[in-house]
Amino acid sequence: MKVISLTVFLFFAAISSTYISAQDIAHEFSSYFGGGLGSLRYTLPVGDISSGIGGDFGIGYTLFRLNSNVAETGTIHHTKWGIHTGIGFSLYDAKAKIDNNQTPIVSASLKDYDGDDFDMRTTLFGYEEIQTAIFLNIPVMAQYHISRYYVMGGFKFGFPISSAFSPKYASNSRQIYNEGYYPAYGSTLDKPKFAGYGEFTGKGSSADQIKFNTSVILALEAGAKWRINEIVTIYVGAYLDAGLNNIAKNANQPFINYTIGREDNFTTNSVLSSIEDKVKTMAAGVKVRIGFSR
Repeated sequence: MKVISLTVFLFFAAISSTYISAQDIAHEFSSYFGGGLGSLRYTLPVGDISSGIGGDFGIGYTLFRLNSNVAETGTIHHTKWGIHTGIGFSLYDAKAKIDNNQTPIVSASLKDYDGDDFDMRTTLFGYEEIQTAIFLNIPVMAQYHISRYYVMGGFKFGFPISSAFSPKYASNSRQIYNEGYYPAYGSTLDKPKFAGYGEFTGKGSSADQIKFNTSVILALEAGAKWRINEIVTIYVGAYLDAGLNNIAKNANQPFINYTIGREDNFTTNSVLSSIEDKVKTMAAGVKVRIGFSR
């Protein structure tokens, strides 16, 4: 948080002298909504990942400096440099699929009902997991207009929202096959079933257990604008938000939640916290913004 606050402060401090001395200053308040691709980017040693549908909405503020240039043709081109910030919310969605993984997923250093250490080796058949997360994003971007067109570029700082709705995951599987490997004895067990070994059908989990760190995002946007009147302007453009840092927080968790006394009633953790430890955000789509100048 300190690094982000310092970055925002220095960014505005660096341009403040330019705007304070400028004569042609404009302020624009806006609201926007967009949609398209919104995904959590990661790779799995087994299985496939598919991106989900995402959304983006919020409010913004832009401080403009205006310039007018007269071309040889007599046409007057109005250019605007601006600094944009605000607050928004972005939805990210992804799906993992694993079927008959040849390399079992290992939940290491578990203890059985006798207190012996073992590793649970899990093979999945028809496994699907959907992950959903909502981030609160604060943009710090430069904005440039010429005639009807505009471009924006800069950074966003995304903060994960913890609630009953995000972040979360939901999984289900056609079949799970568990084996218990005991390093002290060099042996593997696939039964009895009441101990959590063997084949299990219809196992699924749903929980709000995915933890993320702050996301630093490279943000780009470009499109066209239409001046409705002296106050209202409508922007329509394409945007790309690429996460730059790893946001995975509670990695290296056991995939199987194994509870003594309820061994055959186990649940599973998210693959994001038990199999993969590198996750980034990614979003792209179309955005509509309505600006109100003063």
